[in-house]
Amino acid sequence: MRNLKILALLSLFVLFCSCFEHEDEVTISKTGKIDIVSIIKVNSNESKAEVQEALSHEFTQLKKAGWNVSYRWMTATKPYKIQFVGSNTLNNIYNYIEKTKGENPSGIYVSKKYSDTEFAVTFDLLTDADNRIVRLGKKSLPLYSFADKDKLQSVRNIESKKNYIVILQ
Repeated sequence: MRNLKILALLSLFVLFCSCFEHEDEVTISKTGKIDIVSIIKVNSNESKAEVQEALSHEFTQLKKAGWNVSYRWMTATKPYKIQFVGSNTLNNIYNYIEKTKGENPSGIYVSKKYSDTEFAVTFDLLTDADNRIVRLGKKSLPLYSFADKDKLQSVRNIESKKNYIVILQ
């Protein structure tokens, strides 16, 4: 149960232990809306009720942080497979982090707001999760990282704890 209590988005929005497999897709729109879809496979011996309780607790924390969240069971038997969907805006995430002095249950951090259309974003994803796949959705705006000292390069692969720039166009 302890491992399931740290279950939260994001991949994104959810922190996961090594007893889970994840496939996450992040999409950032021109309006600054960020959508995350995670497929979570629970490989532990926890009961469905224990998994449900952990999910409810973590989703309550995400809702307090301004996230719209939902999930559905894709399988009813072990290993459980759950689809999580969450959305928020970069501006709301930034304001929440400023208000709580860096606290954020989603694993997505907006560390700097350069303007209403430019943000610095970090995805704090656990690297010890089994088979963690995080990708940028096909309809998403690109992320930018610094290739050289002052040159931005467009990227589509998301790495944990790496700083990215998002430019809303």
